[in-house]
Amino acid sequence: MPHDLAVGVLLNRLAAQGSEVIPVERNGQLVGFLTRSDMIRLLLSGAEERSAA
Repeated sequence: MPHDLAVGVLLNRLAAQGSEVIPVERNGQLVGFLTRSDMIRLLLSGAEERSAA
């Protein structure tokens, strides 16, 4: 997947398609992997920041 996709697209792929890991590409080159744990961490960190405000 391209490195600049929206979070919603990534969540859909993880949830609806049952993917465990999403390869991340930049300019056609593999630059890393995004896991379900990464997404959960991202969502939880946002929730913590919102509840502190």
